[in-house]
Amino acid sequence: MKNKSNLHTHTTFSDGRNTPEENVLSAIALGMDTLGFSDHSYTPCDESYCMKKDALNAYKAEINALKEKYAGKINILCGMEFDYFSSPAILSGFDYYIGASHYVEADGVYYSVDHTAKHTEEGINEGFHGSQTAYAKSYFDNVVRCAELHPLYIAHFDLPVKYGVIDETDAAYRDVALQALDAVMELGVPLEVNTGAMAKGMIMTLPV
Repeated sequence: MKNKSNLHTHTTFSDGRNTPEENVLSAIALGMDTLGFSDHSYTPCDESYCMKKDALNAYKAEINALKEKYAGKINILCGMEFDYFSSPAILSGFDYYIGASHYVEADGVYYSVDHTAKHTEEGINEGFHGSQTAYAKSYFDNVVRCAELHPLYIAHFDLPVKYGVIDETDAAYRDVALQALDAVMELGVPLEVNTGAMAKGMIMTLPV
């Protein structure tokens, strides 16, 4: 029998739409065996989407309480999606954590890689003088540094191409992406296959 699990789940503690318990109830209704919570870690460079700085203990307490409440019905894990620009000091006390990078930094300015096509274009043009390759390399360098912390896996490795601004068939882009992929593989950290962009209609499925 296959195990139905999901370890990449956000709640109202960060940018999710539902409370932790609402997610648990939905997971049980769907017949899932394991549900891992992985709300976004606090990032000082952007507080708009992540867990609040003083909410970490409350988050752990609520998830752990749900573990006990629904024991025997579903296996619940308390995790975190840890961003490269967060402090590693917050990583203790979790069942697991996912590694991720959501920003690139240039001259002290942080540009979101996971917001809109417009934000991606601004990051490329303002932060990296119009160079998609330099923008992508900055992102992938962050990913590799995050992988060096040995998370359970790396989330959305190909995030820069999410909004269709960067051509993922471009040879220069592929070079920096594959170099980072080799580095992550050397570290023995798996990659997540993330279909979030497809689910939101941002990427069309390719014809068979």
